[in-house]
Amino acid sequence: QTITLWYNVHLDGSSPADDTWMYLDDITLTNG
Repeated sequence: QTITLWYNVHLDGSSPADDTWMYLDDITLTNG
């Protein structure tokens, strides 16, 4: 659920996409 929320934020925000993307990658790897 948390990953989905992060994904939404990353897609919604283009400016903080760089920062969010990095965090997303970490979370996805940990879950995957």
